[in-house]
Amino acid sequence: MLGYGAASRAVVLLNRAGIGPDLLPAVADAAVAKHGRRIPGVRIPVVTPDQVLADRPDLVLLFVPDLIDEVRRVMPSVEAHGGRWVVLDPIPRVLEVVA
Repeated sequence: MLGYGAASRAVVLLNRAGIGPDLLPAVADAAVAKHGRRIPGVRIPVVTPDQVLADRPDLVLLFVPDLIDEVRRVMPSVEAHGGRWVVLDPIPRVLEVVA
């Protein structure tokens, strides 16, 4: 599993849950300024979206559910390679693959 969207809400959630790089190895983000940084407190690395495509994770946890249509459009290979998107709204929910 990898994350997507290094937004401030991800920082709070990951810190509150005590989730670190042992459970979530990286969070991808489209913002170039965030690449190479780490999520404060839990030290999860922030990587490029290309890393998600290269790693082909089974699950991608989307921290900003409002972006689901956009990330599916920009990253169709996540689902094409058998991966699934997970959104938090308010509990984790694995989304069905869009045909």
